[in-house]
Amino acid sequence: MSERHSFKLKKVKLRPLGKILHIVDGEAITHPDTHFIGKNAKVFTENDTEIGVLGDPFGGVDKPYQLVKLHNVDQVDIIGKNVFAYPRRPVRKRRRSRYQKRGKKNNSKARIAK
Repeated sequence: MSERHSFKLKKVKLRPLGKILHIVDGEAITHPDTHFIGKNAKVFTENDTEIGVLGDPFGGVDKPYQLVKLHNVDQVDIIGKNVFAYPRRPVRKRRRSRYQKRGKKNNSKARIAK
């Protein structure tokens, strides 16, 4: 289930995750040099093949390990290879309109009575 992606057309900056250290139960472990990228970000090898998505970080606060949930469990050949992550865009919260503010009641009956 490997997919090839052309990132040159999209002008996307992939962030390095370091090398794959171990594979345990279909999950790979990396020791990235960068800060936490985000959960569920897509992970790619050097030749633009998607191998999985990022899981939770674990370990020390200064230099945590990063878990990669692999699409194909039998990917033993990626141990020791550099991997990269495509960070997801954060979901922006929609701003409330001034009529939807909390605690504000609709005083239409009071206006009609006047």
